[in-house]
Amino acid sequence: MQRILDCMFYARKFVVDCITFASIRLYGLEATFKDIQNRGYIQREFVKLKLDNSKDLDTLFVLAKDQHKNAQDRREQVTDKAKTLITLNSALLAILAAFLPKVTDSPSLWIRLPMYGGVLLLLDALVILWNYYDIKGETSPKLQQPEVELNKIDLKKSVVNSYLRCQFDTDNITDYLADLYKTARFYFFFGFIVIFIIFSTSYFIRPYNHSDPKNVIQELRSDPDLIELLRGPKGEKGERGEQGPKGDAGLQGQRGPKGERGEKGPKGDRGGITPKQ
Repeated sequence: MQRILDCMFYARKFVVDCITFASIRLYGLEATFKDIQNRGYIQREFVKLKLDNSKDLDTLFVLAKDQHKNAQDRREQVTDKAKTLITLNSALLAILAAFLPKVTDSPSLWIRLPMYGGVLLLLDALVILWNYYDIKGETSPKLQQPEVELNKIDLKKSVVNSYLRCQFDTDNITDYLADLYKTARFYFFFGFIVIFIIFSTSYFIRPYNHSDPKNVIQELRSDPDLIELLRGPKGEKGERGEQGPKGDAGLQGQRGPKGERGEKGPKGDRGGITPKQ
């Protein structure tokens, strides 16, 4: 059972990664599929600073700590924007769920296809934002046993590099998340424009009001499926019933009196020539 669940998890993750990778490349950003799987850019590598000849370790320590804090603050700003975008996207999808049946009732295919494409763009933006929150663990400075045994100067040098390493990893992930946000924002805006144009077009060029009672009655009368449904299926022919009793013949009426005969008219001349015998 656990193996099946693991397979479903990795399959879902692979599909989401493929959608995110295709969306980012179509948007025009240079990202590899490994970056999507790693949830951060991996092309750059961190290089430790050589602090053997440093003159002011205290200042370097403060600067490294501030850089790490600035990287965390930048991450929070990008995350707040992503939260706002995912809220707007979810709200727009909820509004479309209420008004979508009115658009799908349109018999025109050129209205329904762009509408379907706009909804797909919004769903794609939502998938990208879901991938935004599927990030790997953050890195933070941690003390290990070898560092405990260092003297004050060497320990400060190690902590400075640790802060810089955490700041480097945080910026790599933040850059990746910022690109995800920009990609999702583009598809959200494009899908919103498409849906707005379709709604405006269908509103102004609609041939008649479908909610008019007269139009509804006319459509119901002309619907052959509804007529057949109301008529119901034709039943089987029943058995022939018995013949009823023959009725009594009525009384014959009396014969009326005979009318008088009229006078005979004059006989006319016979036309033509009589042949000889």
